[in-house]
Amino acid sequence: MSNQGNFIGGFALGLLTGAAVGAVVSLLYAPYPGKRTRRLIQNKIDDIWDTGLDYLEDVKDEVEDMADKTQEFVKEAIDSAAAKKYSENNLGG
Repeated sequence: MSNQGNFIGGFALGLLTGAAVGAVVSLLYAPYPGKRTRRLIQNKIDDIWDTGLDYLEDVKDEVEDMADKTQEFVKEAIDSAAAKKYSENNLGG
């Protein structure tokens, strides 16, 4: 599961980086005046930045969800072990 998360994260980072580089290169070769080209580049950078922030928010939500599930699992395991230990000590079994 960890490897899958690393793959997805790496893929997303590569995708965003490729999109940014492609956007900048295409705008640099576009036949626009310098001021307009700079504005277009800034707009593309802002769009990519926003996409990255959205992605990070999704990852944060997933990590929080996994942390909650892990905490619940550990609590249940501790409770189960404590109940078993109690029954062994008090019931002789």
